[in-house]
Amino acid sequence: MMTYLKHVGHKKHSDLKNKTFEDIQDLYEKVKRFDESFTSIGSTEGERRIKEMNEGVKDPNQKSLKKRVANETSKKEDTAKVHAKVDVTDQGTKKRKGGHIKMLAWKRKRPQSDVDSDDEHRKYLKIVTFKGTMDSEIMERKYVIARLNKVSSPDGDYLVIYRANRNFRAFNYLIEVLHIFDRQDLFHLYDLVMEQYSEITLEGIELILWGDLKIMMESSQEENDQSDFWDDQQDWEIVTWRLYEACRVYILELKDGTVIHMLVERRYPLSKDLLQRMLNLGLEVERESTAALDLIRFIKQQIGEE
Repeated sequence: MMTYLKHVGHKKHSDLKNKTFEDIQDLYEKVKRFDESFTSIGSTEGERRIKEMNEGVKDPNQKSLKKRVANETSKKEDTAKVHAKVDVTDQGTKKRKGGHIKMLAWKRKRPQSDVDSDDEHRKYLKIVTFKGTMDSEIMERKYVIARLNKVSSPDGDYLVIYRANRNFRAFNYLIEVLHIFDRQDLFHLYDLVMEQYSEITLEGIELILWGDLKIMMESSQEENDQSDFWDDQQDWEIVTWRLYEACRVYILELKDGTVIHMLVERRYPLSKDLLQRMLNLGLEVERESTAALDLIRFIKQQIGEE
């Protein structure tokens, strides 16, 4: 929980060391609820959150998630109190029991234009079955990632993820475990790799995993720390564009075997030509979902079609 709070909640060790287990658990639940409140890509609120996240690297004094969660919770409570005190009249207004008229509070709805355009976006979806899909009940019972080891065998090297309940999973590349990852797993693995490999020379599958996570977590349209990686996009031959909804990651698999992992809410320095080729290829998903349609809409907005 402390690792999750440090990375996602931007908490320092000094902020947590004097707290009780109950305080840490309560703070963890609040931050996790906020992280799971996914906002539709392309919406005004979504654009605001994307901008804040991308600017987070440049602004160490940005508002903490705890404060933003508290503010949103307070707004919801205030709205609930208003609804509890008023009755709806035939004129579309709300009348307090004391007789004072208050305008009807509008429930935020998805714009009708977005709903109407879903048919246009569906044509870019390809419903497929992902290899090794994990049962949802197993996902709900899983434990957090506790450690990561490299193991050598006569067949070659591979990495092993151990969860807190001592269950483990061997893999060679990040794409092999995305179908059993949620958001928490992704950040835990990133923390483990960056801490574990910070002072050693990497090679082989360890170097590939480190590079994949570094590009996914630290690249952005604005910062572009790995600028060399994004060069020559015109030569990329995409064979797969796929969305892993549970961890909110989409991947591009290239003909030469390269796999690029990207967070759905982060902007990357992708060219309009590449984005168009992604749409032409189609987004592979296991089922139609709001997240998938929003990702399609977001890509089209970047191209300038909408």
